[in-house]
Amino acid sequence: MATEEEKRAFLREAKQLISNGKRDFIKRTYKHPSGRRIRWIEALLDIGLTSVD
Repeated sequence: MATEEEKRAFLREAKQLISNGKRDFIKRTYKHPSGRRIRWIEALLDIGLTSVD
């Protein structure tokens, strides 16, 4: 499992790439480590992304 600092570093990099138009979120379903399927918005909440900022 990723540490809090690794999560924050990923989110900083993702935010920069999205802001520059180089990446975008794809609305899809993901397989959660628990084995269940979750929607993209639930995956973002799971890693701590709770607001656009």
